This record gives sequence, C-alpha cells and structure tokens, in this order.
Amino acid sequence: MTRLEQIIRECLENKGTELDLSCRGLSGTEPELELLKECTHLISLDLSRNYGIDLSFLPFLTNLTHLDLVCNQNTVLLRYRPLIKKSVW
Repeated sequence: MTRLEQIIRECLENKGTELDLSCRGLSGTEPELELLKECTHLISLDLSRNYGIDLSFLPFLTNLTHLDLVCNQNTVLLRYRPLIKKSVW
C-alpha cells in the first residue's frame, strides 16, 4: 500500500471532513486518487502544489465546500466550476 493510499483510506475509515494531499508531487494519474470518489463526507480537500490533478472524482464529493488547487500546472477547472459550492475564481 502506498503512502497516498494509506492517507486516503485513513480518511475513509475515520470519516474525516478534511483531507490534505498538498505537496505530494501528484501528476493526476495515480490510481489511488480513484479512492477519492468514496470520500463523500469531505468538506475540505487540499490538492495544492502538485503537478496536475484529474478531477473526475469531484461530482462524487457532494459535501465539498473548499477545494484548494493552487499551483497545479495541469488541472482543468472550468468544466467543474458548477460543482463547487464555494470557491475563489
């Protein structure tokens, strides 16, 4: 189990409302990121300072009110904008 998978699984088990995955060198292709679809309890998700993130999990995070994507080079945001309840654009 990778450290990334461990962190996400701990969040799932504990039903944590905040998850910090910042500064992890993520490219957006990590298979562990698929687990985020199960984190429906999340209110805050920090994915800042990575290389890029595939946001396909976003529609599943219905309670999310804070999403930090600062300093991600290859993240496509505009198509997901209607799904974000609170954001800074």
